[in-house]
Amino acid sequence: MQKALMIGILSVVVFLVSMPMNESSYLLVLSIVILVSSLLVSFYGTGSAMYFSPSTTYLGLFTLMIYFGGMSLFINNGDGALYGGGFRNYRFYIALNGSLLFLALGQLVAILIKNFSPRAELTKFRQQQWTDTFEPKHIQISIWILFGISVILTLVYVSSRGGVPLLKAITLYGTEEAYDVAKNSRAMFTRYGKGGGNYNYQGYFLQFYVVIIPFISLYFQAKYLYTKEKIYLFIWFGMFLIASFFLIMGLQRWPIMMFLILNYLTYTNFQNKVKSSDVIVFVSISIVLFMLITTVRGLFEYEKMFTFVVRRIFDIQANVLYSLFELIPQEEPFFHGKAIMKDIHGLLPGPGASFSRWLFLRMLGDIGSNAATAFIGELYADFNQAGVFVGSFLAGYIMQGVHIHYVRSKKTLPGMVIYVFITMCIAELALVNIIVVIFQFGIVTSYLIIVYVIGTKDIFRLKPH
Repeated sequence: MQKALMIGILSVVVFLVSMPMNESSYLLVLSIVILVSSLLVSFYGTGSAMYFSPSTTYLGLFTLMIYFGGMSLFINNGDGALYGGGFRNYRFYIALNGSLLFLALGQLVAILIKNFSPRAELTKFRQQQWTDTFEPKHIQISIWILFGISVILTLVYVSSRGGVPLLKAITLYGTEEAYDVAKNSRAMFTRYGKGGGNYNYQGYFLQFYVVIIPFISLYFQAKYLYTKEKIYLFIWFGMFLIASFFLIMGLQRWPIMMFLILNYLTYTNFQNKVKSSDVIVFVSISIVLFMLITTVRGLFEYEKMFTFVVRRIFDIQANVLYSLFELIPQEEPFFHGKAIMKDIHGLLPGPGASFSRWLFLRMLGDIGSNAATAFIGELYADFNQAGVFVGSFLAGYIMQGVHIHYVRSKKTLPGMVIYVFITMCIAELALVNIIVVIFQFGIVTSYLIIVYVIGTKDIFRLKPH
């Protein structure tokens, strides 16, 4: 991984040196320097380039799905933007690169304040033995009960939605109706569809099959890695299949992709290292699965599918963020805190459109979906560039703080699973807003799972014979 990083940096340097120098070239060189610097700070703060942390995972998603596409839109004066375009948006350039600078600054401040020695403390952490605080049988009983309740409630939810879109689409494979089923599934199985913009049904049930069941599955994955006992391999495999089915059933791609990353991060954190071969296998499986779901949704032509996959990774999310900077303040005034209040209101029962829904409607004039933007986009909409810089600084500080707390804690399996969940949730800040990350993707619910297990341990305590 370290060699690959150095080769990549050298390749970029050679490419930049060979370029004719003009304004675009200077700005591109500056942005590459800022990006590489932020990556180096993140690797330094983690303690190793062979280890995932909240900041490195965040920067990975941000670089692939926001930074590359965003810089392309900027250099090309917004050509191909979903909204606007036609001039060079320097506000966007400053925010995009400034967010990386302040993220790195936040990490460095956390390292200094907490007197953290990244490499030494990570090495010390790796030398510890794993322990399992969920080992006693009475605690595992509470976990099984929680798993059973989550499966039952998810099945009730599926029944109330009128069936499983995945199964319907498979039976209609090869016809135009498969695409209609996929389109309608958004209204059936996400909080952005029918009754979208609030948690008055879909959002609350999402916690059972998007967070709780995957969390328990990851715990038994860690349990198997810890014990190497076949019984835990079978339990983990069964839970993995159940979780995967529920995550794919609505024909949405992001839940299963998130779950795959969580499994990979769990494996990586347990092994305490990142292998290039593992990365290749993981990426290959992810691409194949992404394309399979896309095929079931009704896109059959391989050329179009390849174009869609590339655009979905490198363009769509960046385009949404760029378009927001085209809208504000040229077309719409700053929200001054109302954007985040829209998302907070969306957590409550009752009608209320989220900021992502408003943005989609404003950009495309269609109320059928949402346009989730990176957390820096919503901060910009609320508080201008100051919001981006302050928010990025705090995000960097928190990312580093989470990693420091984990490395300095006891090396337990449940602790690792929570760390993996928080790592993934924080990384999602590259794509969505703070409220979604905290309440929908698992930070709050994963801690509530631990509270539940600890709170019920005495109830299921087995009496000695």
